Amino acid sequence: TGTLSSYEAAVEPFLPDADVKDAGIQLKRLDTLPQKAKESILKLTDKIIRSPLCA
Repeated sequence: TGTLSSYEAAVEPFLPDADVKDAGIQLKRLDTLPQKAKESILKLTDKIIRSPLCA
């Protein structure tokens, strides 16, 4: 995992607007959570995006 500033530099070529950049920064902060919590969040996210409700 890189630093927040390296993350910001990595997404800059994609020209994110302020809201997208802010959301990305919040998402990057998940790196500080315990491994089990990160895995649970990823599982939930996967279930949500695969749900027919999101189609």
